[in-house]
Amino acid sequence: MDVEYPPEPWDLHGHGCVSLWTVRARDLPALPDGVRPVTAFGRALVTTAFVDYLPGSLLPYRELLVGVLVRHGARPGLSITDIWVDSPQSKAGGRELWGIPKELADLTIVPAPAFSANAVGIAEVRHTSYGRGVPLLIAGSVLQALNGALARTPVRAS
Repeated sequence: MDVEYPPEPWDLHGHGCVSLWTVRARDLPALPDGVRPVTAFGRALVTTAFVDYLPGSLLPYRELLVGVLVRHGARPGLSITDIWVDSPQSKAGGRELWGIPKELADLTIVPAPAFSANAVGIAEVRHTSYGRGVPLLIAGSVLQALNGALARTPVRAS
């Protein structure tokens, strides 16, 4: 049974937590052909994000993702290696429109200040806000394999 999803672009609004760390480049999962991790001293920069896209978004849902900072030629981007969502529409749209390997999971937000993704005990995060933070705009590309080619999808987040 096919799942219907909204056409692109997806305008989503919500909040989340992003963390960065380094991983030995040799321990990374496979990346799309022609895409290489950005490395320094044999280590790659990896990110996780827990995001709650709220009602008022084109498609409200929650996600937990893991991505690797990569480059295609000289152009940087992010390749999503693992991602779990709680929406069949998000899963289908992400896979078919952009080649993002979304899987379904039961993602639960517990009362502040914690956000938790306990689908199979894979992750949990506790977060405390210290004010509104600093406004930040991030623009770039997500680079994924799609239908035997490299798909470059522009993204903006703030």
